[in-house]
Amino acid sequence: MSTLKNALTVHQNKLIAAGLMVVSGSSFAEGNGAAAAFTAVGAQVTEYEGYTWPVILSVTGAFIGIKLFKKFVNRAV
Repeated sequence: MSTLKNALTVHQNKLIAAGLMVVSGSSFAEGNGAAAAFTAVGAQVTEYEGYTWPVILSVTGAFIGIKLFKKFVNRAV
């Protein structure tokens, strides 16, 4: 009985392995769609980087302006 059980277990493992190979092969076939998606995300990131530079410069300029204002107000008093 144990020989039959071992044979069924080996057969099940082979079926599972074959099924996983088929699934993984079909997922690699969708490589063109994934490449297009990553290209689109890269384009959006580049666009958003362009939007952030004016904000970064404005915030940095504001901090420098506030520090200078405080410095000159403290000297005037």
